[in-house]
Amino acid sequence: MSEDTQRRTCRACGQSYDYPGHQSMATRTYCEVCVELPEAARRNFERIRRRLDRLEKALAELKSQRS
Repeated sequence: MSEDTQRRTCRACGQSYDYPGHQSMATRTYCEVCVELPEAARRNFERIRRRLDRLEKALAELKSQRS
Protein backbone atom coordinates (compact mmCIF):
# COMPACT_ATOMS: atom_id res chain seq x y z
CA MET A 1 0.00 0.00 0.00
CA SER A 2 1.48 3.35 -1.01
CA GLU A 3 1.50 6.52 1.06
CA ASP A 4 -1.52 8.05 -0.69
CA THR A 5 -3.62 4.84 -0.47
CA GLN A 6 -6.00 4.55 2.47
CA ARG A 7 -7.93 1.66 3.94
CA ARG A 8 -11.66 2.45 3.81
CA THR A 9 -14.86 0.67 4.78
CA CYS A 10 -17.67 0.30 2.25
CA ARG A 11 -20.88 1.98 3.37
CA ALA A 12 -23.03 -0.68 1.72
CA CYS A 13 -21.37 -3.99 2.66
CA GLY A 14 -19.00 -2.99 5.44
CA GLN A 15 -15.95 -4.62 3.85
CA SER A 16 -12.56 -2.97 4.07
CA TYR A 17 -10.83 -1.93 0.83
CA ASP A 18 -7.88 0.13 -0.41
CA TYR A 19 -8.72 3.52 -1.88
CA PRO A 20 -7.62 4.60 -4.38
CA GLY A 21 -6.64 1.23 -5.74
CA HIS A 22 -4.68 0.84 -8.97
CA GLN A 23 -7.28 0.63 -11.79
CA SER A 24 -10.03 0.07 -9.21
CA MET A 25 -13.64 1.11 -9.73
CA ALA A 26 -13.99 1.75 -5.97
CA THR A 27 -15.06 5.21 -4.83
CA ARG A 28 -14.53 7.01 -1.53
CA THR A 29 -17.67 5.40 -0.10
CA TYR A 30 -18.19 2.11 -1.96
CA CYS A 31 -15.98 -0.91 -2.67
CA GLU A 32 -15.41 -2.26 -6.17
CA VAL A 33 -18.34 -4.70 -5.90
CA CYS A 34 -20.94 -2.36 -4.42
CA VAL A 35 -20.16 0.54 -6.76
CA GLU A 36 -21.61 -1.56 -9.60
CA LEU A 37 -24.92 -2.18 -7.80
CA PRO A 38 -27.96 -0.09 -8.71
CA GLU A 39 -28.33 2.96 -6.47
CA ALA A 40 -31.57 1.71 -4.90
CA ALA A 41 -29.94 -1.58 -3.91
CA ARG A 42 -26.95 0.22 -2.38
CA ARG A 43 -29.29 2.42 -0.33
CA ASN A 44 -31.09 -0.67 0.98
CA PHE A 45 -27.80 -2.38 1.87
CA GLU A 46 -26.64 0.78 3.69
CA ARG A 47 -29.85 0.95 5.70
CA ILE A 48 -29.66 -2.74 6.63
CA ARG A 49 -25.97 -2.49 7.56
CA ARG A 50 -26.58 0.55 9.80
CA ARG A 51 -29.42 -1.31 11.52
CA LEU A 52 -27.22 -4.36 12.06
CA ASP A 53 -24.44 -2.18 13.48
CA ARG A 54 -26.88 -0.61 15.96
CA LEU A 55 -28.24 -4.03 16.99
CA GLU A 56 -24.74 -5.45 17.45
CA LYS A 57 -23.78 -2.47 19.62
CA ALA A 58 -26.95 -2.81 21.72
CA LEU A 59 -26.34 -6.54 22.17
CA ALA A 60 -22.74 -5.93 23.26
CA GLU A 61 -23.96 -3.37 25.82
CA LEU A 62 -26.52 -5.83 27.18
CA LYS A 63 -23.88 -8.55 27.46
CA SER A 64 -21.52 -6.21 29.30
CA GLN A 65 -24.30 -5.26 31.74
CA ARG A 66 -24.95 -8.92 32.57
CA SER A 67 -21.30 -9.55 33.42
